[in-house]
Amino acid sequence: MGRMNAIKQKLRQAVVVGIVLLAMAIMRDASDGFHELLKLRESHATMAGRVESVEENKQYWEREKRRIQQDPEYVKQLARDYFNMIEQDEEAFDLLLPDETSPEGRSAEPSLLFE
Repeated sequence: MGRMNAIKQKLRQAVVVGIVLLAMAIMRDASDGFHELLKLRESHATMAGRVESVEENKQYWEREKRRIQQDPEYVKQLARDYFNMIEQDEEAFDLLLPDETSPEGRSAEPSLLFE
């Protein structure tokens, strides 16, 4: 009987060690999964910020498009500011700042906005 008890004791120890090893493996995998979940949440937050930024940008350009389609004065101002255009009855002057010696590198001659 003493020998049978020793065998049972060894078997119990082996089962306990097996259970502990199994629990450690499960915890390690769960830990990896938890870290992956945290990374995914962080990535989701970053992407949500990017989506919000793109949506704001899209709304800006939609407003800009509507304004260009509906406001002729705004179109004229854009033509003046970005394309150096003038009205037919206007004169354009090329002003040089004190440190500039010539108009090279500046935009071409002004164009008429509307004829």
